[in-house]
Amino acid sequence: MSCCDGFLQAQKPGERCEIIRPQGVADNGASKEINMYFFECMFGYAPLLFATYPALALRLPGFDEQRLKSSLAKALQALPTVAGRFRDDSKKMVLNGAGVPFKVVESSESAAPEVLEERSLLTFADFYRPGAVRHGSAPPMSIKLTTYKDGSAVLCMCRSHMLFDGTSAWIFLNYWARLARGEAATPPHWEKDEVHAVCPDLEKTQELAQEVIGKPVKWSILVPIATGVIKILTPIADTLFLHAGVGVERQRVFFSDQEVANLKTAATPATGSRDGWVSTQEALCAFLLQALAKLLLPSSSKGLGLLTMLLDPRKSVKLPADQLLGCGLVFATFEVPNLLTATLAEVATSIHEAMQYKEGSPDTQNKKWRLLLGAAERKMHFGVFQEENNMKGDIMLAINNSSKRELPDFGSGKCNAVLTNAGPTLLLPAKGGIEVFLDNSVFRSAKCYSTSSQAEAAKALRSHLPQV
Repeated sequence: MSCCDGFLQAQKPGERCEIIRPQGVADNGASKEINMYFFECMFGYAPLLFATYPALALRLPGFDEQRLKSSLAKALQALPTVAGRFRDDSKKMVLNGAGVPFKVVESSESAAPEVLEERSLLTFADFYRPGAVRHGSAPPMSIKLTTYKDGSAVLCMCRSHMLFDGTSAWIFLNYWARLARGEAATPPHWEKDEVHAVCPDLEKTQELAQEVIGKPVKWSILVPIATGVIKILTPIADTLFLHAGVGVERQRVFFSDQEVANLKTAATPATGSRDGWVSTQEALCAFLLQALAKLLLPSSSKGLGLLTMLLDPRKSVKLPADQLLGCGLVFATFEVPNLLTATLAEVATSIHEAMQYKEGSPDTQNKKWRLLLGAAERKMHFGVFQEENNMKGDIMLAINNSSKRELPDFGSGKCNAVLTNAGPTLLLPAKGGIEVFLDNSVFRSAKCYSTSSQAEAAKALRSHLPQV
């Protein structure tokens, strides 16, 4: 059972739960309201399976429960949206200081698992259903701490995607951790004055549409119809997710720091590219896309790949780097040709050119995100999320990079394992390397449906690593 909004329901044996309110707030405070952007709120309608209320779990070598709670209360005081509630299925959030449920579970096991498995999120996380969050009967954030006999723990934060996207979640975690260490910490930007300044009016939205997609955007009856259908189906999908674990497991591959360095060296072009280098992420994407194509596609295939990169546009639209957003994302989808015949460096260069100068360039990110913001506010149809539907490839890969995140230390040692179910293929920081969680869509796109063949392909990736 879960606890919520000031009253505690019956807990399982070994569980405790309390509501952590902003420091200095004894009960519900002033009911100031703020407007969220529809581009953020639309992420609250999908089922849990699609990271509508995603979890982020950290393995802690030690913990101080009271320090975690008191520092969270300080964080909530500075960031009132986290302790607020959404209202009546609308874009409004009430900053009422209702607080964050903090559940503590005492495990009988001797130590927290060294490796956090994706399915274990159903145990470590305190999920709330998106509909309840939208209507204000459930909180936009929940915390669950699972403690072990040796003093280790798993700290798991869940949050509505309407409140925080992935970047915002990590920003919040590290701010909370600095407070827990007793450091002076400047709060992240939670008010949206800067966002309002870059939100285009209708005329500018249509101007951006012409530049980005070559045609105006328009209101479509499909938007409310799709929303209505999702509302009906979401409770069923959520029940399957919570009680049957549907959609919580992906193939997982570990690459050491040295292997990642070798990949980048092998993927860096000697000649023939505009600036003669590729980023680590571009090198990893090139390797994953090419190696999976060689493993999964027939030799007769054209070897045409489609790569979707989930990008953070804050810098490109001149927002503060620590601006908290429900969705600060743009999607760059582009073709990567000749996967079966090109060299790794050629594939990486193709990705780099698209990212730096075309689909992923700062100028394109700026225009596309503001177009998404403006079109969503007016509930006009904009198919940028389905860019790949207009392209035909032999294999698709979508990447959501989190590998550069700072692993937080809450005062008892830096966390030594991390796991989240947010986004498509994940590149997560791991002890001495990167964990890659391959989204199932890459296998479906290559017509590889068998679970056993997916596992074999993921395992065989390592045999394709370049030797440098």
